[in-house]
Amino acid sequence: MRPVALVGLLVLLAAAPARAGDRVEVSGHVKAFGVGTIPYDSRLMPPDPTGSAVFDSRVKLMLSPFDGLRFDLHPTLTATVGGATGLDTGVGRGAPEAFPMTAMVVDGASFGLRFRMDRLSARAEIGPVRFTLGRQPISFGQGQAFTPMDLVAPFTPATLDTSYKPGVDALRADVFVGMGGQITVLAAYLGAWTLDGTAIVAHAQATVGAVDLQALVGSIYGDAVVGLSIWAPIGPVGVYGDVTVTGLRPRPFVRAVVGGFARPGPTTTVSVEVYGQRFGVNGKDDYLLFSAGERFQRGELWLSGHLYASVAVIQELTPLLTLNVAVLGNLLDPSFFLLPSVAWNVASNADLSFGVQVGLGKRPDEDADNPFASARSEFGTAPFSGFLNLGVYF
Repeated sequence: MRPVALVGLLVLLAAAPARAGDRVEVSGHVKAFGVGTIPYDSRLMPPDPTGSAVFDSRVKLMLSPFDGLRFDLHPTLTATVGGATGLDTGVGRGAPEAFPMTAMVVDGASFGLRFRMDRLSARAEIGPVRFTLGRQPISFGQGQAFTPMDLVAPFTPATLDTSYKPGVDALRADVFVGMGGQITVLAAYLGAWTLDGTAIVAHAQATVGAVDLQALVGSIYGDAVVGLSIWAPIGPVGVYGDVTVTGLRPRPFVRAVVGGFARPGPTTTVSVEVYGQRFGVNGKDDYLLFSAGERFQRGELWLSGHLYASVAVIQELTPLLTLNVAVLGNLLDPSFFLLPSVAWNVASNADLSFGVQVGLGKRPDEDADNPFASARSEFGTAPFSGFLNLGVYF
């Protein structure tokens, strides 16, 4: 019960003013999710609708005993009621731990309570160099729906809450050059103290005029990876692209996204992306088997085909109400994944959102001898799911 006691102590600290001078900051959130799935008639689906509730609390504690030194601690406590639905809430996620800081306080069939220290890092700044040691998030690239450069604990567009990527145990050094230049070198634990179980990455970015350029080289899960990224304004449109090459020999695998976003009106934002990957399979019969592979299990891949596109529209209905509609499509099936949602700013420290996720395409073939060879489209295998999310912040 020690993790629970630690969370309780930090929650008591959070009851104090959210800012104590310039040396201590305490904030956090409590979030509740209700999710459910209505299956279609298939051997791949459960026989009845499923539902669950997830409650997540996070305390964010920042300590800065003196200039140039900072400590970040994010203890989290996540409770799950009910069975699995297939929806990824984005909270309560984990990552491989070099130093175990996760504990299942209750591990029941219909109720679980898990503690995790999701951030625990020390940051020191010495001149233009910043060192960070400990559990921290890692992200690279410009892609939004498709993220070929973000290969360490990435989210997918179907994730309900992407506020906090799972913290990864890592040592990181950032060197700031001029006004817009930055060089990052990091080593992260991904499951083992071997080349196959770590990420060793060098990343550089620079701003030339209004153009942002990034380059990446490293070893991730034992694969050699090189990548390039660009963002540039072309008139009123922001255009960007990421490309990575994984496994330089004997057969390299390329992943690339090209996208753009624009604001056709003061209350409307539109973004479009086209994505391609050499990873994947050509035959629909292999979709489900391919998705059971190692790259899927660790989150590196979430798509089984080769060519995709996405369109997302964010429309402000009122100053407090926003409509979000996203469509992702496998262009070679074809099949689509529809994700409409509404976000309501209930109060200055609370928001509410609700929406659905549904696959549009040919459903699996019930006459197939092997259920894993029954897919007739990629997104057509996804059932109808819905969610409700309430977040309160302090």
